[in-house]
Amino acid sequence: MEQFSFCGAQIEYGLCVTYDCEGRAFSADKTDKNIKIERQTEQIAPYLIKTRLKITNLSRGQIFLKEAIPVLSEKIVLKNPSYEWQMLIHGRHKNDLPSTCSANLRDERFRDAVNRLSEEGSLITDKLGENVTFYSDLLTIIKGEDSSAAFLVLSSGSQLTSCDITVDKDGAFKELSFGGEFNCFVKSGDTRYTQWFAIDLLNDWQKVTNDFANERAKERLKRHSAPSVYCTWSYYGREITSEDVDINVKKIKENPLPFSCFQIDSGWEICYGGWDANEKFPDIEKTAQNIRSAGMMAGIWTCPFIADKNSQVISEHPEWILYHNDGTPCEFYAGKKQNYVLDLSNPEVLVWLKELYTKLVSWGFNYHKLDFTRSFPIQRDVKKFNPFMTNVEAYVEAMRAIRDALGDDSYLEVCGGLYDPLIGIADAQRTGSDVRSMWLDPSTENPRIPMTIKQNVFRYFMNEWWDNDPDSLMVRRNETSVKPVLLDLGLLNDEEAKIFTLNQYAGGGLVCSTEALDNIDEDRMMLLRHVMPVVNTKVLPVNIFATDRYLKCVDVTVNNKWHTLCVFNWSDENMPVEVLLDENICNGFIKKDKSYCVSEFFSGRVIKNAAYGDCINFAELKPHSAAVIKIAERGEPQIVCSNMHFSMGGEIEKLDICNDTLNIEFEHRYNYPLKYTVLLPDGFLFENVSDTIDISADTAGKIKLSYKLIKR
Repeated sequence: MEQFSFCGAQIEYGLCVTYDCEGRAFSADKTDKNIKIERQTEQIAPYLIKTRLKITNLSRGQIFLKEAIPVLSEKIVLKNPSYEWQMLIHGRHKNDLPSTCSANLRDERFRDAVNRLSEEGSLITDKLGENVTFYSDLLTIIKGEDSSAAFLVLSSGSQLTSCDITVDKDGAFKELSFGGEFNCFVKSGDTRYTQWFAIDLLNDWQKVTNDFANERAKERLKRHSAPSVYCTWSYYGREITSEDVDINVKKIKENPLPFSCFQIDSGWEICYGGWDANEKFPDIEKTAQNIRSAGMMAGIWTCPFIADKNSQVISEHPEWILYHNDGTPCEFYAGKKQNYVLDLSNPEVLVWLKELYTKLVSWGFNYHKLDFTRSFPIQRDVKKFNPFMTNVEAYVEAMRAIRDALGDDSYLEVCGGLYDPLIGIADAQRTGSDVRSMWLDPSTENPRIPMTIKQNVFRYFMNEWWDNDPDSLMVRRNETSVKPVLLDLGLLNDEEAKIFTLNQYAGGGLVCSTEALDNIDEDRMMLLRHVMPVVNTKVLPVNIFATDRYLKCVDVTVNNKWHTLCVFNWSDENMPVEVLLDENICNGFIKKDKSYCVSEFFSGRVIKNAAYGDCINFAELKPHSAAVIKIAERGEPQIVCSNMHFSMGGEIEKLDICNDTLNIEFEHRYNYPLKYTVLLPDGFLFENVSDTIDISADTAGKIKLSYKLIKR
């Protein structure tokens, strides 16, 4: 056994490499005659160490490398015993449930960390045995009162990685393994590397997460601002028609509504793999042009890595199907049927993908949503065209081929794909399962909205890599469904509609919505004004290791100037809301020598001069409701009340004082009565000897205002 000993921690570990040589399977160690295993270790800082394996094929023929585990440990000694550990688990797929939990408490948080949601958002539960293994990816944190350890993947793109932690029924640690699945052949003399696996013992989970996200973000290519997207799926489903598109584009122009993209989802195509327009879209190029003429990006949905068994691509190219070793074709369930999976290691498939997306771009579509892309990399025991590529390598090459065909002028959103390998390729990724406009699943009574909001918020750090997509906002009122999988239902009461709208803000990424705009109550439709346009924010969950199943508070920093606390009441009872102004909120924003203005969005309550140590009580929240509390340092003019954006001023283009004159500029984007209340800094008053003024506007347009001030 080897040992890491640093920062008061001890981790005894071995390694495991599984491969096949001449029809025989082996679990190798460093003395194996067929392969050479070398450990590479670097200590980056006193508290941070990383390791990986270098594996060389010494045999005369090729070997099949199944997996390599650089760390396999049955002993970890931290300052806190394992039964006191709190853990942060991040699953590999969007339908997994990222969660914190206690190792020794098998409560709902614990179950969330081992369970997942279906594609449509229903909770899928597994029975818990005596020993339970948490399967994590990218970032795993173990935290005690006095210590923390983070297990990180510092680079990606070559294999599926997993960090697995097993505990017994009492929460005692049993095993840690970190490794990568290769599932590919290695030629004689060739070398493969596992990904870097890092152990970070810095006792600050927020800094560990931020450092990890920022390091990986160096590969990001920022091509576009985060869009506000109208997506057809979450009302129309596959029944969408070109007439539906035209009606909603017209409504967006007439209202107006500040969508920057209109995306046609599934339903336009002949079938999966038959990527030509069906009879419902007789002139899809004209449809795209109508969208662009309305000032929006034209978006379209595809799922390029799977194909209907009767599709044109399968009939013309059956050799492109990916097969298992036993000769059966690989299948992926989507669209209520099993579909064939294409072999992405085949160069001819990549040529076909490039031609497909070149065609879609020529039609006028510059926003592309790719779905079910995990269908290829999750396949195991397969015969690939190129057997020397890992599934992840082939997946990344295919995504790069699509990216090249789209060009930098197009926006690429990935839904249901791998996360880490697509940094620098994807402009956006979905952060959770499909949402529904209901608080509880009517068939199971399991929570729906709380679960999908949990997925969205827990993946906040991925906003450094792309624009997180929280899926569609649906706030319609409709108690009777005529659509498949209840797409058109709208079962939220007014408070639940507010909390669901807040999900689009608290996620920190793009904004997405779906409604039949010719058939929705105006008060519900105008909830869009709280989240559109997209403003510059940075999200941080507050007290993520609390014992609550769902986060009660999320800190959203706006324009790097002020903070908005999103406070959620998930319960069925009223909940008191109070805010203690100290260093424990707003990520250290509150200082002892500063004065702050605190205001709440929905109630309009304003405390003009608050100080460190003040405890501010707000009105109780109703069940399934939320509050948005702005905390800003005094010294500059600021918006303290608003009936528009949740940020309470993030959409304002100019708000300053010059030559004793207050200047304010913004674009009112709605034909809806707007109201702002502006608070002046100490030392200034308006001519009516007040330190506040109300600003109003009824119709959309560019607004520039100036107010003469007097000094106190």
